[in-house]
Formats: sequence, C-alpha cells, structure tokens
Amino acid sequence: MINLSSADFENSKLKNEYIRNNDSQRLIFVNQDRIQSEDMAVVCECLAMPNYPVMVLFGGEGEAVELQSVEMLAYYGVEIIGLAFERELLRKTGCFNECLEDLTNYELLCRLLEAGSTCMALWHVIKKSQKLTEQGMLTWAYVLRRNLHKLQEYGCMNDLFQSMCVMAMEQGLFSVLQTNMNKMLSNDEEYDRIRENTAPFIVIRGDDTCAGVLQGFADALAEALASLGQAVQLWSVESVDFDGVDGLCKGMVGFQSRLLSREIIHKIRGKKFQFWFDYPAPFGEMFDAVKDIYVLCQDGFHSEFIKKYFDVPNALHFPPAGIDGGMINSEERPYDIVFIGSYFPVQKKFEDVEMQGFYEYMCKHSDKAFDKGLEEWLKQQGVCPDKEQFITKLVGMRRVYRSVIGYYRKKVIDTILSAGFILHVYGDSWYEYESAYGNQLVIHPEVRGMDMLREWGKAKIGLNIMSWHKAGMTERVANILLSGAVCVTERTTYLDEHFEDGRELIGFSLESLEELPKEIESLLQDDRKRKQIAQNAYLKASREHTWRERATELLELI
Repeated sequence: MINLSSADFENSKLKNEYIRNNDSQRLIFVNQDRIQSEDMAVVCECLAMPNYPVMVLFGGEGEAVELQSVEMLAYYGVEIIGLAFERELLRKTGCFNECLEDLTNYELLCRLLEAGSTCMALWHVIKKSQKLTEQGMLTWAYVLRRNLHKLQEYGCMNDLFQSMCVMAMEQGLFSVLQTNMNKMLSNDEEYDRIRENTAPFIVIRGDDTCAGVLQGFADALAEALASLGQAVQLWSVESVDFDGVDGLCKGMVGFQSRLLSREIIHKIRGKKFQFWFDYPAPFGEMFDAVKDIYVLCQDGFHSEFIKKYFDVPNALHFPPAGIDGGMINSEERPYDIVFIGSYFPVQKKFEDVEMQGFYEYMCKHSDKAFDKGLEEWLKQQGVCPDKEQFITKLVGMRRVYRSVIGYYRKKVIDTILSAGFILHVYGDSWYEYESAYGNQLVIHPEVRGMDMLREWGKAKIGLNIMSWHKAGMTERVANILLSGAVCVTERTTYLDEHFEDGRELIGFSLESLEELPKEIESLLQDDRKRKQIAQNAYLKASREHTWRERATELLELI
C-alpha cells in the first residue's frame, strides 16, 4: 500500500514511479490526509480484498456499489481518496497519465473500466470535499472527449456535460471548462498529445529466424514494458490488421522488422523504433521508406554508418540486453566452456580480384570495422568511389564479410582446442568444422530461447566471439553475465568502456590469441576467482543490462 499526502495523491509522475519500483501485483494508493489514522487499517484491508480487480474509495456517504464504464463517468464530482487495482490491468490501459495534473485517479479509473474491468465503489465519510481546480477541468474535458462516442451512443453526453458545467460554475471554473472542452473537441493534436501518454506500445514479434532470438527479444521487451506499467500490444507480423488499429501508439517497436519499412506504418501515429543487429549495408531499402524512425543499433559503428550512408538522423547506439534465467546460484556446472553460435565456413579463394584482395586485407586487420576496412583498402588501390558506389561495393562484399567472420571464429576455436580444452557448441553448422582438434568439440543439438540460458547455466565459462561488432555488445554477452558463468569475450570499445576487464569479464584480442589459453586455464584452476568474477558480472548486468533497464531507457527516448 502506498500512502500519499493530498499534494501527492494526484501526482501522476510520482505514482508511476511507485509502480515502476514496486513489484506488488495489487497496487493500492491512499490519500492519508483524508482518512483518520484509526480508520486506515480497515480502509486498507477493504481495498486489498481480491474479490474485485478494481476498487475505489470515495469520500462522502453512500452505499457500496458495482460500477461499469459509463456509470463511472458520472462520478466526476466525487472525491477519490483511495484506489486499488491489479497490476496486470495496466497492460491494457497504461498507468497514470503524466500529461494531466489533477483528477488523475478519476481518469485512470475511467480507463480501467473502459477496458472491461468491474469496480467496487466504497465510501468513507470525510468532513469537507476538496475544491475543483483549473487542471481538473482539463481532465474532465479530456475524459469526455475520450468517451464521446460511447456517451452519445447511450444518449447521456449532453446531460453529463451540463451537470459538469453547473458544478464548474458554482466554483467559478465554467469558462475554464468551456475553453478546455472546445480545445479537446477542435484540436486533435492536443487531444492526441494527452492520449499518447497512456497509449499502448506495439511490439512486433517477427518470424522465427536466428533460432528465435529476435522473437525472444520482442517477448522480453514487451514483458519489461508491462512491468513498468505501460500498455503493451504484442503483434505477430503475420496477423497484422491495420484496419483494426486505433491509429495511435506510444511507441511501435520492431526487431529488424520489414513492417517498419513500409509506408503504411504512418497510419499509426507515434514514435517508431527499429532494433538493428546485422551489418546494415545490404538493407538500405529498409531505411529508404521511413527516415523518421529511431534505429537502435547494437554496435556504435553501425549507428554511425546508418546516419552517414542512409541519412537516418535518429540512428542510436542501443545494445540489446539479457535475461536472468535464475542460474546464478547453480553450483553444478559440468561444462568447462560453452559457445552458443553458428559456425561459418571459410571461403579463402575468390574469383573476383577485389574480393580476394579485400579478404586478405581484413584477415590481417582484425581491429577494423568492415566499412572502414574497405575504405582504407580501396584507398590503397587508388579507388575513390562516391557514396552510392561505395555502398554497392560494400554490399558486393557480403561473402567476404561472412568468410572473415568465419576465419576469426575458427581461429579462436582452434586456439582453445589446440590448448587441450573441451568446447561445447550447438547446432548442425558445427559438423562442417574441420580441424585436427575436432574430437575436442562436443556438438549438441540446436537450442533456442530459455534453453540457451539453461546451457549457459551449465558452464563455468561462456565464450563470446563477435560477428564483427567492434563497438557493441551482444545479447550473448549479457546472457552469459546473468547466468553465473564467466564471460570470456572478444573485446570491443563498448565492453572496454562499460566493464572492468579481469573483474567483471575476461576480454581477449584477436591480435593476441596466444594469451587466451592462459586466461582460460587460470579460471578453470581457480574456482574462487572464477566465482568472484561471475558474481561481479551478475551484479553489474542485473543493474544495467536487463530488458527492464532497456525498457526504461526506451521510455526516456519517448
């Protein structure tokens, strides 16, 4: 239960902060200034009853009554001194509206009932009702506009508005109510500004590519937003029906979703966010149709690339997060080293002279971002393409890109196996791995979703090899950190800036792989050291690299 003063009881921002920081499934807000201390225990006991998903405590005298949506609108003039509701309901309605400053409990209560909830109204005698305010007149006008069609359908719009006018006139606020009502009816932009604050996030759940990883991201972000009190709709890309869309969202979020590259998304007003993980060069057409979306890149170099070559101003570095699978305290870790990722076969010879030359260049320059490497290599060849020509060349190097990743991935794996370690990998792609040390490679069936987390939980060491992300972090890193394994990872500028090497993870350079076996041996021989690093990593990741933290950061962009 959250006890608030009269000054704070209508403060939406403060109440929403309580919702974000409180994991109770039933949320109870009480105006402690309007209830006698000796009555507080009884009041709280009543509001905590699970019989009704929503309960309201009115100040005054009356009989307990069940309220439905339209009935609740008629209680505009009754002071609310207590409100209780199930957290899960906010997934449909959103939390308190931060664009309103008074009668915010009344407005949320109307939304809760609008979404289909039934409310039990109780009464508690108070000495004197509080006066109406100018800010409250805006709330009245907004609620009327929001329920306009329903009120007209029931034939009670005029009567309700007239009775509001009488009450407003009695307190000298008639002109304020009239002004706000005119604004709500004539200014869709102002009405939508308020409505957007509690409109739903639309999270697009894509197809089953990448072993279901992108779908897992969508599910995790949707749950995180809901835990913060946000309204959330989880869309399946196969069943999107734009004709049934309300036309307004607080944010639309996709994970490399082609839906967000279609002009039709402008039918839905609200900010659009596209999480981006792959190298962006081959996907230019996905950025051409919509320049006003936010592209949230897991690699800082990718965000700069998208700004420079695709003219998307809101391309931001926004790495993915991990999921706590509850494995931090697992003592039984039968696998020394686990790597969950694909094997990329290496093509060492290319018929195209440029491709061959660039492949050999990148195999000697592991520190270069792919586009930076191509720029420098072309410059050495005396070639200075314009922006469009450069993109064409870059896209044409896709096979080189994949082979360079495969070359270094194999180099890391060979280094580990040649030192005598057993490495556990997953998926059929690893049957293509050729090495004199292949018998030390234990190949398991492909794993997806939560099964990945369980496999990290079996490991003492979680290995991470980047797919050429030189300035980013992957979900693999975050998941390892949250699993209780020690993350041994290829270094990036982001990891160097955000984690303490040797204390929260172990970083290695592709340029000096000879040091990697010594680092692994040290961890496997010293359980105390390994467990301390894993604990440090877990604490850091649980604070800064969960999807709940990313959802909070996303709200800040709104």
